[in-house]
Amino acid sequence: MTKKNQSKSDKKTRKYKQRRAQLLAEVAQLKKEGEEQSKKTDKKFEDVNEQLERVGKKFEEVAEQQKETDKKIKAVSEQIEETGKEVKEVVEG
Repeated sequence: MTKKNQSKSDKKTRKYKQRRAQLLAEVAQLKKEGEEQSKKTDKKFEDVNEQLERVGKKFEEVAEQQKETDKKIKAVSEQIEETGKEVKEVVEG
C-alpha cells in the first residue's frame, strides 16, 4: 500500500473512531436520560398507588358509615311504626 493510500486509510479510520466515540457518548447520554425518566415514572407510579390506597381506605370508611346510617334509619323507621301503632290504639281506644 502506498503512503498516500495509507494516509487516506488512516484518515478514514480516525474519522470512523471519532464518529464511533461520538455515537457511544450519545448512547451513554440517552441511557442516562432514560434511566432518570424511568426513576421519575416509577416515583409517579408509587405516588398514584399511595393515592389509590388512601382512596380505597376512604371508600371503606364511607361504606361503613353508610351501613351505620342504614341501621339508624331502620331503627328510626321501626320506632315511627311503633309510635304510629300506639297512637292508633290511643285514638281507637
